[in-house]
Amino acid sequence: MENVEKGREKISSTRSSHCPVIRPGPALGCNYCWNTVDNHGRILRRKTKYHCPECQTNLCIVPCFQEYHERHSTTHTDAMTLTSSVMKMFPKTHTM
Repeated sequence: MENVEKGREKISSTRSSHCPVIRPGPALGCNYCWNTVDNHGRILRRKTKYHCPECQTNLCIVPCFQEYHERHSTTHTDAMTLTSSVMKMFPKTHTM
């Protein structure tokens, strides 16, 4: 039983605690997939009434909600790595 409970704790700790909620008002563009290109070369312009109240962002239920939080959790932990790599790509320029 203890192993099962420990396994459940691991699963729950890796899951996002954020839940999609229906937002009042008109549907707005998804902040994750809006103006992206799909596999067929079409520009996506999906609208949604759902949002993540914790992140304050509009997201389609499938697949954007999960993908956004997976990407956000990995980039949030590697923020310094990302920042340093961007700094190398775009060095500071001097202004007058």
